[in-house]
Amino acid sequence: MSYLLKSANLKKLFFSMSVLILFLLLPAFIIPFAPEKVSDFYYREITYSKVAKDLIGNSKDATLINMFEYVANNLHTYKNSKLVDRNSFIDLVRGVGWCDQQAFLLMHLLNKSGVSKTRLRDVQGHTYSEVRVANKWVVVDPYSSLIFLDNDGQYLGIEDLKNSNIDDFMGIIKASLKSSKPLSFSNNYQNIFIENEVRWKNGIGPEFIEYRSYNLFRRLFEVYGAYAFSVFGDKYYYWLQDQYLESDRIKTISDQGSKWIRNYSDTNDNAFRLFYKARNYILANRVESAVNSYKLIIKEFPNSYWAKESKYNLAILYYKDENYLPSKVLLLDLLLNYKRKNNHTVIDTNRDDINDLVTYYLGLISLEEGYIKKAKEYFLMSEYKYSPIELYKIDIFDGKMK
Repeated sequence: MSYLLKSANLKKLFFSMSVLILFLLLPAFIIPFAPEKVSDFYYREITYSKVAKDLIGNSKDATLINMFEYVANNLHTYKNSKLVDRNSFIDLVRGVGWCDQQAFLLMHLLNKSGVSKTRLRDVQGHTYSEVRVANKWVVVDPYSSLIFLDNDGQYLGIEDLKNSNIDDFMGIIKASLKSSKPLSFSNNYQNIFIENEVRWKNGIGPEFIEYRSYNLFRRLFEVYGAYAFSVFGDKYYYWLQDQYLESDRIKTISDQGSKWIRNYSDTNDNAFRLFYKARNYILANRVESAVNSYKLIIKEFPNSYWAKESKYNLAILYYKDENYLPSKVLLLDLLLNYKRKNNHTVIDTNRDDINDLVTYYLGLISLEEGYIKKAKEYFLMSEYKYSPIELYKIDIFDGKMK
């Protein structure tokens, strides 16, 4: 009798556990087919988790630097781009963001890695992110690529900048002094990192969790999405992404060019949908899928705006893969002509809003090819924030060679 009772109890326990497991896991495969408002939010949240996971370092400091560099290097402010302040996911897809958007994206990614003590800080004409490190709020500013460190490698906050005599932080300030614009953003920090009280007292914004204002349902979906991703991993995310990109919403999405870009008139829904997919693939590190999409756009819609965007994005992927020749071919294809003016080479492009980045990468490729003089010419043409650093390195190199 005792044996039968124990057996019955075990069956009940097994049944209860099965129901519980089903209850915990089944929603992961139902939510992606929920109404658009729910499924889109769920996909965005897990996308942040995926991007953050790929940036996790072997220490908290390494993770912070990885995420700082990711935002600083992947979001840009183009001359022809409109401000679309909807959410960080759109910023990631566009690869476009001003100081507010870059700071908020960084806080999103840090939160996904377990760092929730972050906030926005307003200063003179600028917004940056502050992160709580070792019981201190420190400057982590992806827009201007600035993290301030003292000679002992300790992070600095805004108060430290007021009192510090240190004149070299992370290299970028000293390098920018070498550029043709001595009062560029980086080396003019003492006149910029002064509190601006337009939004908040002393420019101090609410902490990230409070500022984003998720309601209870969003919070539940966020927590469940993180749980599902931790259980099922990348394969689950790839499946989720495929469902999202093959949904009716994406199949019928219209060209967003008029909302994203000034004076846009080259509407092409099919080219845009492929480009939108390619950008999503990049967020998941599905490089081969992104490359195939970019190539298809260039082949099928060669005269579209998104073909030009695809050439640039494809060139960057080739560059990162150290495949310099096809990268160079694509970048040079974006240049219409060369002309001489005041003894300097000026390049006109059919995407003049990315001219600074095109010439920057052509400079990097020239360095890899050993053409130092040509690299310097390209960097001098570029106003991209890292070009002065490369020029500074070349000056240092030339000085050592002499």
